[in-house]
Amino acid sequence: MTTHAGGTEAGVGYYFDARSFHVANVTADRRRLPGGAEKRWRAIPAPLLLIAAPVVGGLYVLALPLVGFWWMARTIGRALARQLRGRGDALATPVRPGWRPGETHLTGDRADARRGEGAPPPDAVVDDLWKEIEAKRERKSPRAGVTHSPP
Repeated sequence: MTTHAGGTEAGVGYYFDARSFHVANVTADRRRLPGGAEKRWRAIPAPLLLIAAPVVGGLYVLALPLVGFWWMARTIGRALARQLRGRGDALATPVRPGWRPGETHLTGDRADARRGEGAPPPDAVVDDLWKEIEAKRERKSPRAGVTHSPP
């Protein structure tokens, strides 16, 4: 295959530039090839062109659906990632307690305030429950007199 510089006269035929993957068709003798002197055009013989054209067309037919599926999967994946990126904050929001000035968390201050002054202390409520449970167990238990001690 002969090589010609861009802008030079060439004979009838097809010429290929490997850097830009362009094909030039020269239809009349002594026409100039496109581009400047930096372009290098190679003459493509007609028998090679007759073999290469169906091969390149077949590769195009096989690759086009694969490229389409890849592009679709990539687009859907990016859209899902964009949607899920903000979901982490939304999932963590119910777990995180809201902050209010002057309020403490996990110390029992709010529960004490809600309970009110007239309510018995928590130990008295637990003791009453234990007494009630023991009374029910004594009624059902065949072993009368066996008691369970509170923790």
